[in-house]
Amino acid sequence: MGKKAKSSRKKIYRRTPSGRVNIYFEKKSKKGKASCALCKSKLAGTKQAKNISKSEKRPSALLAGILCNKCRRVVIEEAIKVREGVKGLKNCDIREIKYIEQALKSF
Repeated sequence: MGKKAKSSRKKIYRRTPSGRVNIYFEKKSKKGKASCALCKSKLAGTKQAKNISKSEKRPSALLAGILCNKCRRVVIEEAIKVREGVKGLKNCDIREIKYIEQALKSF
């Protein structure tokens, strides 16, 4: 392992039973797949492609990158019901209220 690889890792000092202090370098953890905030399923379309521009990598749909397609549809339908006065915000699922408020701001 070269100097560059060591310098980017975190140093950990550990005392051995003999009394010496050894330096270890922490391994970098791999990032997990993006998951839905409500149902914890894997999000579609969030893999990083290297050959497209940064603006194309960003999700453009409402609440994309946060919720899966099924949960997004439910939250947007609930937000429309709240906006039209059919349903109150207090009658919605507690877990969805934060995302319903975000959807209402963007309408």
